[in-house]
Amino acid sequence: SLPIFLFVQEPARRRPARPMGGGVLVGAIRQVGRTARHVGRYRCLGRFLLGRVFYTDAANTLIVFMGIYAIQEIGYSETVTPILFLVATTAAVMGGFLLGPVVDRHGPKRTLDWVLVLWMTVIGAAVLVPVLGLPRFLFWGIACGAGVALGGTWSADRPLMLVLSPPAKLGEFYGLYSMVGRFAAVAGPLLWAFVAEGLGLGRPAAVAVLGLMVLTAWLILRPVDDLERDWSPEERGGV
Repeated sequence: SLPIFLFVQEPARRRPARPMGGGVLVGAIRQVGRTARHVGRYRCLGRFLLGRVFYTDAANTLIVFMGIYAIQEIGYSETVTPILFLVATTAAVMGGFLLGPVVDRHGPKRTLDWVLVLWMTVIGAAVLVPVLGLPRFLFWGIACGAGVALGGTWSADRPLMLVLSPPAKLGEFYGLYSMVGRFAAVAGPLLWAFVAEGLGLGRPAAVAVLGLMVLTAWLILRPVDDLERDWSPEERGGV
């Protein structure tokens, strides 16, 4: 992030002074409500954000519980899991770099579709290794696949959000985009605990539910396109 902070210049904008205090909080809440209502005016944007809830929920939850899963279900020791995370993180960085050109060539929507299929494949494999008693070294490949899928998610869904949002409202809608991710980060672990512990189905079942969530996201996003929008002058905001 440092090169962006140090070298990218943002044009100065004059903003009206705003009073501080409780009124600011109320105004911010109202603004979020207005932004959420405006989403429906733009083709595919609401559907994309809804789909993002599901695949972000699954991805975040899988990463959070991967260490516990590797120890309790796969049989690795606590000394191995940091290396497993290092491998997954390295794969995520490489996945982001490798799939960036794919986004440029094939578009963010098609790339995101492929990434979601990769997520489903990785999650399915993570379920099958302990259930079928497959060799645990396969989990290293699963960690790599999850990392590539995570990097690909970052590379594809942000550009898709950029295509779907009017330039004049990018700040508002990216705030909503971020809020969707925060909601998913909270809901995912709760769902995991409910399936694995509350229902007593175990961790492999919880991982399988994450796969169903990615499948749900994939189905929700089917009608979404990344064609160039013909924004009005007001929606372009002078861009």
